[in-house]
Amino acid sequence: MAPLVYVCVRPQQEAAEAEYASFRTAMGLDESGLERVDLTRDPLPDDAFDRWRGFVVGGSPFNATDDPAAKPEGQLRLEADLARIAEAAASGRTAAVFTCFGIGVATTHLGGTISRDYPEDTGPTNVTLTDAGRADPLLGSLSPTFTALTAHKEGTETLPAGAVLLATNDDCPVQAYRGG
Repeated sequence: MAPLVYVCVRPQQEAAEAEYASFRTAMGLDESGLERVDLTRDPLPDDAFDRWRGFVVGGSPFNATDDPAAKPEGQLRLEADLARIAEAAASGRTAAVFTCFGIGVATTHLGGTISRDYPEDTGPTNVTLTDAGRADPLLGSLSPTFTALTAHKEGTETLPAGAVLLATNDDCPVQAYRGG
């Protein structure tokens, strides 16, 4: 079976290393089960959807809501690559989990909206699963209310068409959703 891949969109290499290690630990995978691709340095390979069975997109200091005219060329390229992953996941060609900045790119590409009205400070926050979240194959094994670490300047304001809200809290009403 093809491995999963951690998609790095974080230019800070020490933080990216720690994030990759955290995903591997949480998923119970070694480096052969969770490979890596660094979109801050290289484009998404042409054979990405044949090479990997699913994508885990990490965090980033970038923001989806930044003015496109002010975004560096490298950010625009990696956003286009994340949009390709989001489209493939929404169409059922692959599986993907987007975190942080990746959620913003995926949401925007799939027709939802992102807003700076839902920032969260760095640190722990309580998250509550919706009924759909409690029934979700990925999130359903979690406690109905759990603590997660957050740090973001923007959040999903409206879900893409057909998306299902899975988790929420008072500060950021869309903590997780499923699309596709």
